[in-house]
Amino acid sequence: MERQTREPRRQDPYRTEAKPAGTPSCADCGSVNLRGKWYSAGRVPVQPKIQQARAICPACRQLRERCPLGVVELHGDAWKKHNDTVRKTIERTERIARVRNDQERVLWYQNFRNITRYYVTLPLLAQQIGRTLRRAFKGKVEYHRSTEEPFLRVVWLSDAEGARGGAARKRVKSRHLRSRGARGAPRKRL
Repeated sequence: MERQTREPRRQDPYRTEAKPAGTPSCADCGSVNLRGKWYSAGRVPVQPKIQQARAICPACRQLRERCPLGVVELHGDAWKKHNDTVRKTIERTERIARVRNDQERVLWYQNFRNITRYYVTLPLLAQQIGRTLRRAFKGKVEYHRSTEEPFLRVVWLSDAEGARGGAARKRVKSRHLRSRGARGAPRKRL
């Protein structure tokens, strides 16, 4: 029997193990690095003496280089009826994630050929947005992970539940009736 080996951890090019010296702040967004973790300017747990050292946080580097690590795609026409609510749900999910980690951000969004794409900094945020959309508005969510780099594509199909939901329920009901017999009594096994 062959022994299973653990898959090597995917390397994120924007996160490093080395911590910068002092407490630098981001030149673009104003985030502060305190002991290796980035905090937004208003949420620093301890008010350190901020040195004049300037750095660029990983999220701002990703925005400058236009290199997201996650994409959330919105497909279908059903969600467009509630466009503002869907957009606010995505923004609220981002706000909640930024409380936990300031580097989880929606970088930009783009409309192209009837598909709206939200580009995000971390795959975990893309996954969280997909789960939130499925819970709030139904539909179907597909996750496509890259095998070689830490990248996640989340596809939310807003029309999937309405088109397939009724047929799936009928199949379950008919299967149930078949196992119970014509009159609802359990069948005898031979």
